[in-house]
Amino acid sequence: MFTWDEGKRQSNIAKHGVDFELDGDRVMTAKKAPSIASLSDEEDAAITAAALLDADNPPLTDAELARLCPLAEALPGIAAALANRPGRPRKEAPKVALSLRLDPDLVAAMRTSGRGWQARVNATLRQTYGLDRSD
Repeated sequence: MFTWDEGKRQSNIAKHGVDFELDGDRVMTAKKAPSIASLSDEEDAAITAAALLDADNPPLTDAELARLCPLAEALPGIAAALANRPGRPRKEAPKVALSLRLDPDLVAAMRTSGRGWQARVNATLRQTYGLDRSD
């Protein structure tokens, strides 16, 4: 027989918005937890009243809401620039992540040199193999 862990169930609902229920005696089926759209009129009125009291962040008026439009329509240049930079610029020759087994005392000695120790190991290996960069 299956038993529910109510704490895990509540955590799952809060994190993922999904609840589970037993179907018969053995099968569980997922069901969507209630969304914010299912607030009662009283709950909605209480939230709106609290928002109206916040002088630093008042709710938008109907006229302000009507003027809203997508960023691409309002500021196409900025939208295009943001679309072309999803994050950090790509390097021409990015570093390669690899797994390497080294003696613990060697790793400890490298790390004691402080921040940037991996870059210094990279520079030492480049020098050892005659691959110095002329930066």
